[in-house]
Amino acid sequence: MNGLFEAVGSDKGAGIGDRHRYGSFYEVILAPRKSRPTRLLELGVSRGASIHVWFQYFDDVEIHGIDVDLGKCRLPDDIRSAVSLYEGDVCNPMLVQHVEGFDVIIDDADHTQHTQNQCLSLY
Repeated sequence: MNGLFEAVGSDKGAGIGDRHRYGSFYEVILAPRKSRPTRLLELGVSRGASIHVWFQYFDDVEIHGIDVDLGKCRLPDDIRSAVSLYEGDVCNPMLVQHVEGFDVIIDDADHTQHTQNQCLSLY
């Protein structure tokens, strides 16, 4: 997965930015879901790079994303039209109340313990 992250310019890969190398970790965790229908929520969309990866990685994925400012999101039109994006506070579960549960939640929002704890209890 590191290669997918690098191809879209995400810092989650092994060769861009501060090189988090999350791709290797995500691959181990998400591989069992790769071919299964998956409903994914990403908290903190930013430029949309990781949504681009989720769209490519999973065989059958329904993607929802929340960000306080979707004006930064730069997804290709084909992906943008296939995902559901919501602008607002990630701590507001009302934004996605119409969605019936998530199989995977990626929290890449404001990186504070308070927000992470709040989102953990909400979703």
